[in-house]
Amino acid sequence: MKPHFRRYSPLAALILLLALLNITKFSVNANFSITEIKAVAELSFPDNDGKPSDWIEITNTGDSSASLEGHFLTNNANDLTRWKFPAINLRKGESIIVFASAKNRINPDEPLHASFTLDRKGDYLALIAPDGLSVVSGFDEGYPEQYPGSSYGYGTSGLVNREILVSSESKVKYKIPTDDSLGQSWLLHPLILTILHGLKLITLLDLNPMAEHLSL
Repeated sequence: MKPHFRRYSPLAALILLLALLNITKFSVNANFSITEIKAVAELSFPDNDGKPSDWIEITNTGDSSASLEGHFLTNNANDLTRWKFPAINLRKGESIIVFASAKNRINPDEPLHASFTLDRKGDYLALIAPDGLSVVSGFDEGYPEQYPGSSYGYGTSGLVNREILVSSESKVKYKIPTDDSLGQSWLLHPLILTILHGLKLITLLDLNPMAEHLSL
């Protein structure tokens, strides 16, 4: 019995070749990461409806522009294709915010809203490749419990430097004030100012007269 071979017209063969090249280009260039999340909705960062919302930041950490089209976001390890990205292109180093509001909005010309919210007590969260199976980025053990006034993330490789200020073996001294005579003067210490600014708990405008003590 002779084997059967499928014949392709020149046009079909060209389309197939271009599709394969596009897949190869995508796999080489696409490198997305979940770089930051906010799991305690607050009015300090409202969505486009003016409502407090959880959010997820996705960053293109690759070497060139790439598309998120077909990728998925999920907060359920048993449902990896829970929310699908529309055609969204990100330049190298560019980030996008997806509101985790459960409003399920996928118009690429407007702010995106996932079909789920984030659990402030900690939960699974992952960005899934278009194959619906491969984890591109996420929190393997789930992100930890979240608190008001802060966000959480890994940062972007090459843009964030990690420094241990006090190691677990260090001996430290601390002072517990017995009254309010210190006021906010302790905030003037350059190290304290740098830490607070890095955590986005203060801005230079918040400090006003204290700003001159902080060099960035």
